[in-house]
Amino acid sequence: VKNPGVIQIRGDTTLATVLAQVGGFTDTADKSSVLVIRNTDQGRVAGKMDAGAILAGSAPDPRIYGGDTIVVDDSFVRSAGKDVLSVLGGAAMLRVFFP
Repeated sequence: VKNPGVIQIRGDTTLATVLAQVGGFTDTADKSSVLVIRNTDQGRVAGKMDAGAILAGSAPDPRIYGGDTIVVDDSFVRSAGKDVLSVLGGAAMLRVFFP
């Protein structure tokens, strides 16, 4: 994403809304493989989402809750040939919380 980091949400918020809040995707983002990680009473669970399909309206837009972590990785194909500057790779993480 263009502006990764911690964001604040209020009320009902969806993945598409959160992605818009952080400026959308970079040119090399892998929109088809977005992870939403959530802490539950049963432990940590992760779901893989196709954000491209969600934004196109062909897949449901999941609700995002305070405490969720969203991970958007770079597409290997689109980022091939670019300099890798980060030890952690191209993943952008967002941490979501309620005020």
